[in-house]
Amino acid sequence: LNSQYRSEARSLDLVTWKRADQAEAPHYGHHTILVLVDRLDLAVLRALRYAGSVRPTDLRVVHVVLDTEVADHLQREWVERKLSERYPLEMVECADRRLERTVSELAYDTVIQDRAEVTVLLPRRSFHRVSQRLLHDRTADRIAEAVGRIPHVAATIVPFDTTLPHDAMVRLEAVR
Repeated sequence: LNSQYRSEARSLDLVTWKRADQAEAPHYGHHTILVLVDRLDLAVLRALRYAGSVRPTDLRVVHVVLDTEVADHLQREWVERKLSERYPLEMVECADRRLERTVSELAYDTVIQDRAEVTVLLPRRSFHRVSQRLLHDRTADRIAEAVGRIPHVAATIVPFDTTLPHDAMVRLEAVR
């Protein structure tokens, strides 16, 4: 463990960060936020609200298509709720079902094409009971880890607590 801690400390140490190309790394003037949407619910709406509050140069809402039936349903619901007027929904194909890779490639391509700092926003629902947590995987964590390795890309998990009482949620929403 001690060796592991020392190795981590070296990788974070500013003294070892002497290479000129790292010190002179560009800082892009544009900031693009990619909000990943798997389904339409309050967690996604909270992530969209947060994304807008950051005031990015560009805000893109993306659904990675793993199942065309689910994607079609989401797109219909998106249009019915008139979200497409403010947030056009992009569909990104993922034929090989490697979600982390597809999102990483999207983020990387956005950095290159737009010359932008990119934030990938990931709505994450939290559940109180262990049985509920077992039913829901940690996809947001895996995606955040994958995109976090890419220069100029940051991942932000926007938590949504499903255990908050309904009355408390209504009061919070009335504040805005």
